[in-house]
Amino acid sequence: MTSLKTHMKNMKDDVKEGIQKVGHTIKNTAFDLKGEAKGVMQNLEDKKDELVEEYKEEEYHRKLREHVDKEVKNEITGKMLPIQGKAQIINGKNGKGFKKDKKETFVDAGGMDLYRKPFTLAAWVYLNQMDNGQAMFFGGQAPMGADVDVTGTRLAAGIFQEKTILSYENSDVRGNNKLQSGKWIHYVYTYNPEKEEGAIYIDGRLDKKAFQKPFAGPLERIAGSQRFSSGKFIIDDVLVARTTMDEKAVKELYTNGVEAMRKAQKVTDWRPMDSAVEKMKAWAELNAGGKIQVFVEVADNSGKVTDSKSVQLKSGENEYSLAGLKKGDKVRLRIDLSSTAWDGVPALQTVVLEGASPIRWSTVEEWMKGSASNSLLIGL
Repeated sequence: MTSLKTHMKNMKDDVKEGIQKVGHTIKNTAFDLKGEAKGVMQNLEDKKDELVEEYKEEEYHRKLREHVDKEVKNEITGKMLPIQGKAQIINGKNGKGFKKDKKETFVDAGGMDLYRKPFTLAAWVYLNQMDNGQAMFFGGQAPMGADVDVTGTRLAAGIFQEKTILSYENSDVRGNNKLQSGKWIHYVYTYNPEKEEGAIYIDGRLDKKAFQKPFAGPLERIAGSQRFSSGKFIIDDVLVARTTMDEKAVKELYTNGVEAMRKAQKVTDWRPMDSAVEKMKAWAELNAGGKIQVFVEVADNSGKVTDSKSVQLKSGENEYSLAGLKKGDKVRLRIDLSSTAWDGVPALQTVVLEGASPIRWSTVEEWMKGSASNSLLIGL
């Protein structure tokens, strides 16, 4: 508001001086002088409105900058995550990135529960400088009284002694490859509680996999950790998931980016077809933006597709007509799954083709046969 008041004061002084000049130089009627004064005052009002608009626009952009510098958006939940410390949003790997140059600057992850759970922590990082060979990208702290005898209590995922590390304080997985600053690198840290196994990937390739006790706390920090030195870096395209990505999924994420995880394809094995199929039953779960398209393909003995029917599934248990689908020597399913939202993924549990003898895909073993895209997760 200070700059606006200064502009207004300067204009009032200019107008006052102008009116004084008018009074000294113009000897005409009071009507003329009044007309001149009206014109000057109208100009003042126009100028004031113009300055107010400029001020409002400047204030809007200032507030927008403050908003960007204080929060980042969780694209899955839509929730805004607060930034601690003084943030810098600059050019990143893809669009804008978060610049970290002080330990007290980080994104508050909101305490995402990772207690004995599977997870994947991934990000593109441009390392400017390590602090004593260290830089931390993710961190968390278990609450008091956690079962410290069989779990780790403080999460730190990043770089230690110039190599990758996934640490729970007293249970670590340490990478093999020495890292360099000055270039974009894709880091992925995963944990599988069933196998008690942690894994670290660099640019889509496995760096280290080893036994590790589970973590007993939440994820609290992105671009930082309560432990170790922080380092200076730019972080972009952060992905946090409560599932353990395998090597194929990690490679897909590295190669094609986060958006590639929104879609997947599954092609089943061929099954013998002893009669025509007229109906299909399917059990599916669909979120608001989810979609599952099933193509029932019929082929001859050589594998040449001779006929097909396409069905878009609805959520829940439903029955669909396959009237008109020709009989062949064998049959299979080609399934496309996609989602426009991050708050849930489409899931397909069971498909049954009904003819003289039902043909079923339901168990993990049955779904594992055939081929699948790297972004597809079979069996939870």
